[in-house]
Amino acid sequence: MGSILDGEVGVAILADFQNQGLGRLTLEAMIDWAKKVGYDNIWLDVDEANAPARHLYKAVGFVEVGEETQPIQLSSGRQANLMKMELLLS
Repeated sequence: MGSILDGEVGVAILADFQNQGLGRLTLEAMIDWAKKVGYDNIWLDVDEANAPARHLYKAVGFVEVGEETQPIQLSSGRQANLMKMELLLS
């Protein structure tokens, strides 16, 4: 999802394939690519209620930045409260 041209990518792992390390491998590949092309940092938004994703992001080095969450209405109609996390690459 998203556009690499705009520097934005979305990742979702189908339920049948979760908890098999695919999210971590995908995230690590994106981090390696970002380092290779010279990014200084990368950031992401994650629903504050998504504890498994937040755990994964923290495990690879992302830290929460800012204190406020950003409430949004998803296309599914579900409300989400997004928090920003950042990883310094240099």
